[in-house]
Amino acid sequence: MEFINFSSTERQHIEKALGFITKTECDTTLFPADLPIIKTENYLQDCEKLLDPERTIGTESPYATVIFPNNRTSTHKVLVNGSKFDGLAYVFSITTELIHLHNFMLFFKDNGHLYTFTQEKMVERNFHEFLLWSKFQAKKISTRTFLLTKWHEVNGEAPPAGGQYQFEGISIDNTALLRCLDEVTTSDNVTDMRELFWFFIGELALYFGSLSFYQQEPQPELLDSAFPVETLDKWVGMETLLQFYTLLLSCSSYQEWLKVKQELRTCVLAMEKQCKQTLLDTSGS
Repeated sequence: MEFINFSSTERQHIEKALGFITKTECDTTLFPADLPIIKTENYLQDCEKLLDPERTIGTESPYATVIFPNNRTSTHKVLVNGSKFDGLAYVFSITTELIHLHNFMLFFKDNGHLYTFTQEKMVERNFHEFLLWSKFQAKKISTRTFLLTKWHEVNGEAPPAGGQYQFEGISIDNTALLRCLDEVTTSDNVTDMRELFWFFIGELALYFGSLSFYQQEPQPELLDSAFPVETLDKWVGMETLLQFYTLLLSCSSYQEWLKVKQELRTCVLAMEKQCKQTLLDTSGS
């Protein structure tokens, strides 16, 4: 990997962060040896030049983006938004994109490149379930690399006494999740609800990814006192929701995702079905 426009201190932090990732989670030998990771102050313009708007993969963000070879670029790239740098935030962003790059390279190897997919093939090859898992995985690992790198920035290079990291004042951001849940539950009709539902499920995967750094059991309410149990139970079913979280927790590698992809689909479809029925019941009352 080649880090372009990063300072020596930033590169040191990135290298430190990558040391907290296992080879199973992200095998960097799969990447091109000269993979450019580019810090840019013209992020939006560069994305516009390099990303084909009709061939996005669903992981693009305002902070960083992985770009696969397409009709605008012949090589893999990772763009990082220099204007969004805040403390060690770039560590989180870079880790996120590298995890996505690793996961998608494995998925494309098995299924062919997404650019060749039809909607039917996406469903057949469980692309949507794969995207949810990759979002969860990237958020889980990036939360780890960011927090551990930050711990060492404050406490020095030596590992903690006893080898166990401790954190105080855990803060879980559920803003996006609650916003999407509100949009789903206030939908005017089933068609709108179905479209909003997939944004909600994506945010749910990201939210659970944040929680999973701190817990190995599906107990979100233990970390987030504002976790909307009653609303979620009404609209998607808490039992199914926690099964969804359990399945995501069980997959620390692409090979493990392959074993549970159908179960993930079953959970998502069950939640969508209950969401639809609840909307119809609410509208009819």
